[in-house]
Amino acid sequence: MDVISTEAMIQEANITTNSARIISRHLRQHFGKSLFASESERRTYFAGSDFPPTVSSIVLPDKTIIPFWYKRPDEYLQNSFKQMINDSLLKDVTRVDVVIGGDHGGGKFRMTMKVNFRLPGKQTVSYLTQIASVSYSKDKTEILRETVLDTIGECLRQISAGGRFIVLGNDLTLEFSLSNANDKSIHCSCPLKLYLVGDLKFLCSNVWERRHEQLLVHVVHAPSLGMEVLWR
Repeated sequence: MDVISTEAMIQEANITTNSARIISRHLRQHFGKSLFASESERRTYFAGSDFPPTVSSIVLPDKTIIPFWYKRPDEYLQNSFKQMINDSLLKDVTRVDVVIGGDHGGGKFRMTMKVNFRLPGKQTVSYLTQIASVSYSKDKTEILRETVLDTIGECLRQISAGGRFIVLGNDLTLEFSLSNANDKSIHCSCPLKLYLVGDLKFLCSNVWERRHEQLLVHVVHAPSLGMEVLWR
């Protein structure tokens, strides 16, 4: 059983990490080999992050099972941005660019997120991670919408609505809107820009602009960046 199928089974059955290890050990001893992707393989596949993915599957009318997983980009940023950039550099950040890309190939649709921290007079600090995967050989928009696109689109709407990257307090919490900033000390407050690349540009204009009008008021072409800029 591959990594995604193993993780989907564990999540659906609500099996704890310790219980999963026990089950895997007994099955390996009985059959003489491992039947499931190992814990280390699953951690490596899902980027070894402390922020776990949502893993699930859908069943088509012809009984085809489509496993998929995703990480909400808004929550991922809030939980993991401290792994992306050194705390000491936050005060110097002038803009944060979040680039979301998606492409279908090799029987899967994969979505990635790249975060660029712009620093004047210094090299840009970049962080790249995968945030979604759909295991289906056909490139069908309706399948992607049902599995990951609608959820990811709603997350991006929330990020776009605020349009800011604000780090607050001693615990370094991240907010996307000035309205959420309280009396805590501010370590960083700068614009946050969203960009789409790859197949996601097409899906954006054909899916999210209709279903999430509050997310995409306009799609502006930026040839010098090679990206599509999302703005309100």
